[in-house]
Amino acid sequence: MTNALTTSNHGNDQLTLRARFDRSFVWKQGNSVRYLLVDISAPEAERAGGGIDQPLNIALVIDRSGSMQGVPLAAAKQAADGVVQSLSASDHLSLVSFDHSVEVHAMSVRMDEEGKTRLRREISALSCGGTTDLCAGWLEGARCVAAGMEAAPNALHRVVLLSDGHANHGIVDARELAGHARELRDRGLYTSTVGIGDNYSTAQIQTIAEHGGGRLHDAERPEEIIEVVVAELREVLMTTAEDVTLSVSYPPQMQVEVLGTYPVVTDAVGTTCSVGPMLGGASRQIVFKTTSPSGKPGAGLAFNIHASWKEPGSNAVRRTDPLGIALTYAPADMNTGQERDMSVSQDVATIWHAFLVQQVASMNEEGRLAEARDFIGFQLKYFERYCEGLAGTTSLVAQLHQVASVSQQQWSPRAAKEIYVRHHKGSRKQADHRSAERADWDEYLPKHVGDSKPGDRHSPHP
Repeated sequence: MTNALTTSNHGNDQLTLRARFDRSFVWKQGNSVRYLLVDISAPEAERAGGGIDQPLNIALVIDRSGSMQGVPLAAAKQAADGVVQSLSASDHLSLVSFDHSVEVHAMSVRMDEEGKTRLRREISALSCGGTTDLCAGWLEGARCVAAGMEAAPNALHRVVLLSDGHANHGIVDARELAGHARELRDRGLYTSTVGIGDNYSTAQIQTIAEHGGGRLHDAERPEEIIEVVVAELREVLMTTAEDVTLSVSYPPQMQVEVLGTYPVVTDAVGTTCSVGPMLGGASRQIVFKTTSPSGKPGAGLAFNIHASWKEPGSNAVRRTDPLGIALTYAPADMNTGQERDMSVSQDVATIWHAFLVQQVASMNEEGRLAEARDFIGFQLKYFERYCEGLAGTTSLVAQLHQVASVSQQQWSPRAAKEIYVRHHKGSRKQADHRSAERADWDEYLPKHVGDSKPGDRHSPHP
């Protein structure tokens, strides 16, 4: 057990953990805020015992509601056709479309030449309809994948959901969507989502992707649909750790929260964070904000950390050995005189900044403008104080001031989505597979403020 730096290195075929606090000492009277940074590294692809040679069992679930009429549906069909062409004879593909009703066009079809011909014919015939029962379409796609799981238990099982709208029929509550996503994830069936255009609900498709163990993608332009869908399948084959979770246990009365939008469960034992899939050799940083109870000088606050994950194509859970790290109660002079770990603090500031921007963007998209103003105003005071004397954070503070200055104005739907998705992917070190160049988001924002009213967004499809 240490109070400064702990490294867990278990071999080339396992996850690697590293844990560090920004400061080591806490005040005896309690209420000391310290940030725990945990680095997770995934196994390298060539040593993971699977991956690129494993067959795929995929369902494409395509929104065919009225708003997809014309170019959006044509682009989605082109993306689906590209998926068909990229698959091999060992893979299976299902095709489901939905508006207010759901249609299964193909269930777990083997992608030999005959199967590809059939799927391309079904894709070509897709046409638009009515409103958006996103959940029913998604769950039907999951049922199709599940039907193929018994025949190919070691395949990589995925639903890829494409939608341009806000679910307004059937199950629409985010908590219910999250529950279904977790149930599927626990069975080894993961869901990634693609939001198309400017009017989809970020909250709904993010909930499905994050609780479903998949990835969130944005396709602003029709041509970007095929880019992100093909990239998603490529990343499925590059993934070496599925359903990664990070668990931290700590003493009673300790307050702990995660700075991020990851699904989190906190109970009497500790906090568990669902990290999702990780590509071979990729790394992820998770920040835990900790607030200490009171204690005696010299006593320690012990934290135990471990991660679990599944190898691609397997539903067996693997776990790292526990990793120990601690904070120490210290007298006033030691607390005031302690130096902080600048490297850790810079990483904490970067991740904290991304979390704050995502929260404001989400509130803005949902029309919760007063809440966004109060939230960023409160958080910015603490963020500025944390960044005092911290190199490389001046621009982060300036950007948050810019966000705060427009937090009570309605952003355009595109601005809210663009800013949210960029920080979502950036904080997870995920690639943005859209090829079109985009302005820096802090230059982008002033041009897209006041473009719409809260009531204009997520209107029902015809």
